[in-house]
Amino acid sequence: MKYHKKLIGNLTKETELLESLEWNEDHLKSLYEYLDMHFNGDSIITPDLLLEEIEKHYGSACSKVLREMFVEVSLYNGLHIYDSDIEN
Repeated sequence: MKYHKKLIGNLTKETELLESLEWNEDHLKSLYEYLDMHFNGDSIITPDLLLEEIEKHYGSACSKVLREMFVEVSLYNGLHIYDSDIEN
């Protein structure tokens, strides 16, 4: 199974990503390949660095959607860390 499928997981989230990419399905496919490369590879990259790279290559709207997904997954799995900059 592709690792991006575990993160995205449903049609609503995929639609949000596609909309953030101005409905460009080639960009969405490229984004999925990029995410799979990092999630499946041996490289260690922090979520913040990954989101910075995504913003550079895919835009701020896409980065924002993915950030929200990362936070949701972290909260769901109990991986959150207290940050005074984040509202609950």
